[in-house]
Amino acid sequence: TLTGASEPPFDINRDINCAACHRKKGWSSSVHAQEANTYTSDAISLREFPTNTKVWEASCLNCHDPHTETGANWLLRGGADDNQNSAIEQTCFACHGNNPVINNDTGKTIANIEALNALGSGAHKATDSSSGTELHNPQSADLDETQANLQQHRHVTCSDCHNPHRMVAKSLIDNSTIDSTTLGNNGLHNPGSNIISGDLNGVSGIEPDFTTAASFDPYNPASGMTYTALKGVIASDNSNASTVVTKEYQVCMKCHTDYSDVGATGIGTVNGVNNMKKANIAMEFSDKAMSYHPVVRSSSDVTHSTNVVTDMNITDHNNFVSGFQNVGTQTMYCSDCHTSDVSGAPKGPHGSQGNNNLLSASGDSLCVSCHKADQYQNATGAVQSSGFSCQAGTCANAEAAGQNTNLHIFHASKAAGGVNTCTDCHVATPHGWKYKSLLANTNDATYASDTRYYVNAKAKIDTMQASGHWTRASCGANGGCHN
Repeated sequence: TLTGASEPPFDINRDINCAACHRKKGWSSSVHAQEANTYTSDAISLREFPTNTKVWEASCLNCHDPHTETGANWLLRGGADDNQNSAIEQTCFACHGNNPVINNDTGKTIANIEALNALGSGAHKATDSSSGTELHNPQSADLDETQANLQQHRHVTCSDCHNPHRMVAKSLIDNSTIDSTTLGNNGLHNPGSNIISGDLNGVSGIEPDFTTAASFDPYNPASGMTYTALKGVIASDNSNASTVVTKEYQVCMKCHTDYSDVGATGIGTVNGVNNMKKANIAMEFSDKAMSYHPVVRSSSDVTHSTNVVTDMNITDHNNFVSGFQNVGTQTMYCSDCHTSDVSGAPKGPHGSQGNNNLLSASGDSLCVSCHKADQYQNATGAVQSSGFSCQAGTCANAEAAGQNTNLHIFHASKAAGGVNTCTDCHVATPHGWKYKSLLANTNDATYASDTRYYVNAKAKIDTMQASGHWTRASCGANGGCHN
């Protein structure tokens, strides 16, 4: 089947003995059951495998050993650290690490996740989970955990996001084409989609009910958001799509919402410790957000309240880079932004060289990954229309510069006194926001000193205008930039 929703009967002449008892749903179609790379000579000697053993031939013995070492849980091969504490990631690093035990003789990409995970910035460090007790505690073959365990034991390890029994070599789970050179999510995102790659096939996650929030309040763990737990393997006919993970955000929000990240004094506090002010990301994408990046829903600027002015329809999308030009009709991935900043690294938040939020770039450099630099920073060609524009005769300086149809360029290119960065006007955490166009309005005292959202915010908007109808007075009469 397309993603291995069922397993064929055990065949003693074909299958490894483990499969007589352990029928792992999705295994026969998984990449680890089909991978043809061979083991190195040293690994063959250590593991006592026959010469030229391929990954698919080793089967369960790639990752498990019935006589495994002290400290390893679930009979994981090499699944312990130097202090004999359970460390799931060490099993994965045997192939996806600095000293892989398999040869790269099939031409496929074998990502070195160990190197990325060891970088100094970012919170996704699988090695932090080993502290004498394995914090990851799967309940079933779905590798899902109880909500209580996620709340009480903050952690991340490889199998929180990947199910090694079900991973398939497909750029999308609903795409039957097997890619011959790279695996899964290694730069193979489908433009305009948020559908998971084969790397995320069969993992657990959650689907928030984005309509249930009482109000836009990302820091309040009692804000009313509800969630449905997802797990299992998607059927080839998509008939069980509502109960399994099919979108990337469903994996991320398992940990980055108040489904698991809760505590007595608010989001980000676990066992009385609040190391970083966090927010409920599901709330940022909820129906109470006036605007949002299209991770969950397709429209990137939708108003949900009658007290916010209606946007005009900007049909010219040439101010976005290729792959992101279908504004209003496409979605995107969390890992379009949250991915390694190491050139050539696989998609995903495995590790970052210099960004604590596991972003592919910092500041404005990240924004212009999708928003064209020549339309949002400095014009190098024809100025395209933008929602941040003004009517003829209402912004003389910009009109004189020929930039009244795109005030982003006008502000960013001013020699003195102009806006220097995107976060002078827009929220610094741009998942979703309570105002249109992700605008950081310092007239809102609730967030004016909030460093998660308002890092450089200068925009004091007196009159929220419809796109295409901005004037100097909109941002000036009450202590704003154009006072």
